[in-house]
Amino acid sequence: MGPVIGRGAAARVYRARDLCTGDRVAVKEIPIDLDMARRAGAEVRAAARLSHPNVVRLLDWGEDHVALYLVSELVEGPNLAQVMRDGGAAAAPAALAGVTADVLEGLDHAHRRRIVHRDVKPANVLVDRDGRGRLADFGVARIAGEAGVTATGGLVGTVAYMAPEQASGDPVGPPADVYAACLVLYEGLTGRNPIAGGSPSETLRRAARAEIPPLARVRPDLPPGLCRAVMSGLDRAPERRPPALELARALRSEMPGLRRAVTPRSRLARFAPAVASGVLAGSIVAAVVAATTAAAPGAVALAGLTAGGLVAVAPWPALVVLTGLALAAGTRDAPGASLLLGVLALVLILPARRMRHAALVPALWPLAATLGLLPAAVAVTGALPSWRWRLWAAVSGVLATVAWQLLRGADPVLVGGRRLASTSEAVRDVPSPLVAAQELAAPLRHRPELGAIALVLVAAALAFPLVRLARPAGPRVVAGIAWCAVLGAAVVAAGGSTQAAMGALIPSCILVSSWAARPWRLLARRDDRRRTATLRGPSAERLPVR
Repeated sequence: MGPVIGRGAAARVYRARDLCTGDRVAVKEIPIDLDMARRAGAEVRAAARLSHPNVVRLLDWGEDHVALYLVSELVEGPNLAQVMRDGGAAAAPAALAGVTADVLEGLDHAHRRRIVHRDVKPANVLVDRDGRGRLADFGVARIAGEAGVTATGGLVGTVAYMAPEQASGDPVGPPADVYAACLVLYEGLTGRNPIAGGSPSETLRRAARAEIPPLARVRPDLPPGLCRAVMSGLDRAPERRPPALELARALRSEMPGLRRAVTPRSRLARFAPAVASGVLAGSIVAAVVAATTAAAPGAVALAGLTAGGLVAVAPWPALVVLTGLALAAGTRDAPGASLLLGVLALVLILPARRMRHAALVPALWPLAATLGLLPAAVAVTGALPSWRWRLWAAVSGVLATVAWQLLRGADPVLVGGRRLASTSEAVRDVPSPLVAAQELAAPLRHRPELGAIALVLVAAALAFPLVRLARPAGPRVVAGIAWCAVLGAAVVAAGGSTQAAMGALIPSCILVSSWAARPWRLLARRDDRRRTATLRGPSAERLPVR
């Protein structure tokens, strides 16, 4: 038996290893002194009769004086409730439809064996590494014709996903599972469950009425065929709902059109990097123009807006153009240094052709160092999606920061190093790039701690994803504070000043901790309680589109 990987109302699920086969499995423990143990008997008999790729397979079971144990295959991946909570309506519509089609095919397999699940909800749909939906937990399944599973008129399952006949206490058959599966897809596509109310009694009344706004009205960007298929499965009359397999085929036929559908939230997520990088680039250009020229405020603002717009629309070509303009502007006072730094900048920009707006991350490093927040820029670099991107951005950021601090002088250099004198006068009017390189490198010859601090910063950026692996809120705050503490200790051990390092780390640690705490989650959770009844869980990645 390993650690707990899931909890329900009374049951717990453990990660475990089968000593006979060596396979990793999941063990569900149900206390025998609860009424749920009686329902578990139905789960054993039902699940043992099922063998389908989209149904979590029951491997073994047993009991002792403490609990009943159900051993099933281990599905590596989140449940759909976690995906929908974290991704919401921004999760790929085609992926959601594909997972629902998988569930419907698994339900068809069960229905042909006279097994009704009766508790289809996002928390009972596991998503494996390939993005396939796997239906789990037949603990409240009812084999057609089997008596005594629940008391007459009793309600089993999650109310917010009940079919109207189930909420009214009427006999339940396969159409109830179809209704619940379509309601899960409806919630994933719209971001809310239309049945969930402010209280269990209100939710029960809504479930019995089954008054659901048409999907085409809520999501007019979706294909009409998909909207008709989903609403047919949500028909209030069970006899008018299509069979599970027929509905699964209808959903799969609409998936090509769904891949072109974009939700409002995903549009915002897509344009946010462009806006942020445009604002950053425009601010930097405006500040440089104002500091180096006598241009009027209107001209400074126009230069910033133009640069920001170019970076937002075409980031990599804009970076090349801006670097070329900066090189041309600096050739008058320091031709050798401008040519040297311009060539270095172009060499660093070339590998970033496919990074789009993430290519601007190294520009954050000199700006953050000026504000005394360089560790915060390291954390932003560590949030990039690929280790190659993180390595490139960290190395480029270190070089950009050192070059900027060499030209203007810095106290401290990087984060925690001793004061660095400005070399701008030494390279003024120097035409040779080689001579300019010697002058720029002169202050660094007897500063070995700078190389060590630079390596520490690069390593910290590569290690930051470990913080993101922690669960949001408390565990991630602890991981963020530990990351900052290790970074500070490493900088001091590399030869940096303790006082200067702490001065840069404390405000950055506050920023990282604020991000990790995600205080806006409190509002989202309060809203979730009103809108959905699914289980909570750790963060999950968005569904891949198969």
